[in-house]
This record gives sequence, C-alpha cells and structure tokens, in this order.
Amino acid sequence: MMMLGTTPALLTFLIRLFVPESEKWEEEHKSGSTSHWVTTDLFGVLIGAIGPTMIITVWAYDKLDLPGGTTLPIPMAVKIPVTLVGLVIAIFGYTYPVVRYLQRGLVASGSLDKTAARRTIHLMLLGACLIGVALLGTWGSTQWAVKWAGEMTKNELQSREWTQIWLALGACTGTILAAMMGDWFGRR
Repeated sequence: MMMLGTTPALLTFLIRLFVPESEKWEEEHKSGSTSHWVTTDLFGVLIGAIGPTMIITVWAYDKLDLPGGTTLPIPMAVKIPVTLVGLVIAIFGYTYPVVRYLQRGLVASGSLDKTAARRTIHLMLLGACLIGVALLGTWGSTQWAVKWAGEMTKNELQSREWTQIWLALGACTGTILAAMMGDWFGRR
C-alpha cells in the first residue's frame, strides 16, 4: 500500500519527462528574462538541510553513549538551543536561492527598490508558516488515524486496514486532482 503512495511522484516524473514546456516559457527562456536562477545557489538548500538534520538528531536521542560505557544525558537546555540554531540554518539555507534570485533581478532591471524583494521574502515566510501549521496538523492526525480506528472499534471489521487503504487512496486521488486543477486553472 505504501508503494502506491509513490504514484503521484512517479506521475510527476513521467509528465516532466514526456510533456514539453509551453511555447511561452521557451520564448522567455530564449530572450534571457528567466536567467536570474543560478544552480550554485542551490548549495544553500543543501546547507539548509543541515538544520533539520540537527533538530532530528538532537531529539532522537535522550543520551549519548560514550566510549568506555559512559552515558551522557542530553538535557532540554541543550535540545532547545540546538533546535533554534537548526531552525535558523534551515530558514537561511532554504531562502538563500530566492534572495539571490531577487538580488539578481534588481540588478538586471536597474532598480534599487528593495521593498518589493523584502515583501516577497516576508510573504514567502508567512506562507511557509501557514502551510506548515496545516501540514503538521493534517500529518499528525493521519498518523494517528489508524491507531484511533483500531482502538475505537477494537479492530473489528479490520478497521485499521481499511483506514490505511482510504488514507492512501485519498492521498493519491487528491494529488492527481490537484495536478489536473493546476492544468485547468493555469500553471501560475
């Protein structure tokens, strides 16, 4: 069932492989107006991934096993600052490519107005926070749905299995419908 969950990613891969870009995009690309992206900026994303790795690592262990059989507990006074530092690394790493893109766009246009660039970054971070709340809430409830269904029905009629099946089918269907709606309403 979990392998079926990869269907949307596989569909996306196949679409990107076999469906050509639009003519408008090709024209803009040839004119050079889309050239503000630089691949090396994506190293910021790679560095940004260190932040979540730090957060996961520090919360995954309650103690460190040192050589010689000694254990060292990891107190909350260490976990919280490491989490905050990891969050800062993630934010700066993930926003770095966008900041550089906006800076190059300002230079290319000859504009010195940085307010639009700042507003873009602020709105992007606000959007990330808002979607993060919805994502964590949805993800958290669906992770527990199978257990709750089993507890509520004492697993009669295979309630856990059916809950997992419907969750997977809903995720696949929703992802495919979202892609189709993107086509119907336009790419942007």
